[in-house]
Amino acid sequence: MKKLVALLSLAACLILGGCGGGSRYIPGPTSEIEACLNDAGAKIARESGDVAFAEGQSYRAELVSAGLDDSETLSTGSYKVIGGSGWEIYYVVRKGFRPPLDQIVRHPEKDAKVVAYLHPAAQATADAANNCL
Repeated sequence: MKKLVALLSLAACLILGGCGGGSRYIPGPTSEIEACLNDAGAKIARESGDVAFAEGQSYRAELVSAGLDDSETLSTGSYKVIGGSGWEIYYVVRKGFRPPLDQIVRHPEKDAKVVAYLHPAAQATADAANNCL
């Protein structure tokens, strides 16, 4: 019986990836959207410095899109600058949330599951990134 329990524990440990070694990539809606945005040409913001160009600007940004991802477990959206700067910021957060732009820009690593940006945004690249949401 002890051998069976030990064998089952080892099997569970290996299946769940909890036995040492590095972390494993586990596909899911968040990672799929992040990969799509990256493939579209957007850059993933890992810290506030990555999107500092949008902080404290005098121009106005508008929420272009807001909705749910295909799995309907995440809220997604994008902001676009009004004027000539040509940047867009995309976000993925927990379902039911719509964070203001200044919050995403100050703490992208804390306030969203994914923040990506195009600066400046070519229309074809922006269209491809918008299709990820």
